[in-house]
Amino acid sequence: MGAGGTFTIINGTPYDWRIIDPSSYQMNSWPFHAGDVIKAQTTIHLYVEFSEAIFKKWTDDSGRVDLQLMGTPEPTPPQFRLQVVYQDFQAYLSGFACQNQPKGATVSLGWHHDGNTTDLAEWRGRMACAA
Repeated sequence: MGAGGTFTIINGTPYDWRIIDPSSYQMNSWPFHAGDVIKAQTTIHLYVEFSEAIFKKWTDDSGRVDLQLMGTPEPTPPQFRLQVVYQDFQAYLSGFACQNQPKGATVSLGWHHDGNTTDLAEWRGRMACAA
């Protein structure tokens, strides 16, 4: 058992997000699966749990998942990454900029043990991201 909590992802965009290349290290629960889709204008809640056992270096627990925006007019679909680096969830904007964040920015979303951490992306003429 380890520290866990709910990660809420709000897709407030007009685009579905396809999950690609999920991976984790020493996570008890990292429930992302390649090919799954987070539908446009939906919210999902996922339980995430770190591995905290004797003889394990729990500070290096990590997980990441790349998401690809589907149906955009760009020739190459934009991507972004959600990752956790020892109990700090982050959004890495690898493929596009948001109204309030430049392309390549890493946005800290925080972490709440036994609580809820939220990532929000919505459409306001172009992508807007907030924690």
